[in-house]
Amino acid sequence: MSFSSTHNDGTKKLLKQIDWPDWLRYIKREANIRRVWDLIDPNSQKSLTDPGEVEEVDFPEPTITVKVKIPRLPESDGETPETWENQVIENPVWAARLKEAMYKLEIYKIKLERFNWKDQQVQQIRSIIMTTVSPHYFMYIRNAETPREALKILRDMIKPAN
Repeated sequence: MSFSSTHNDGTKKLLKQIDWPDWLRYIKREANIRRVWDLIDPNSQKSLTDPGEVEEVDFPEPTITVKVKIPRLPESDGETPETWENQVIENPVWAARLKEAMYKLEIYKIKLERFNWKDQQVQQIRSIIMTTVSPHYFMYIRNAETPREALKILRDMIKPAN
C-alpha cells in the first residue's frame, strides 16, 4: 500500500524525511494565515504574552466633607455671626479615577481577547502538526508542550541536510 504525502484537500503529510520541506512550508502557510508563525517558528524566541491582571487604580473616598460658611441675617446689634457647617460633596478626583479605571478595564479586555484569539490559533496549528505527521514521527512529538517544541524536535530529527 502506498501513502501520499499530499491529501485530497491539499493537506501536506510528513510521512518521510523527503516530505519535510513541503510539509514545513504547509505548516508555515497555515500559521501565517492565522498570523501566529512568529509564535511557533522553531528559529524564533517570541512567545505569547499573558495580559496579566487589570491594572489597579487607587480610589480616594467618593465624597469629601468640606466646611461651608452659612450666611445669616445680621443680629439686632448689626453684627453677623459666622456660622460654619459641614457639607458632604462628591469628590472630583473620584470621578476622574473612575474614568481612568474604566479605560484600563477596556484596554485589558482588548489585550485578553487578543491573547485568547492567538492562543486558539496556536492550538489549531498544534492540532494540524499532530494530525499531519506519520505515527512514527508522532511518537517523538506527542509530549511536546508547544507547536514550536514539536517543530524543533522534528527539525533536529529529520530535516534533510542540504
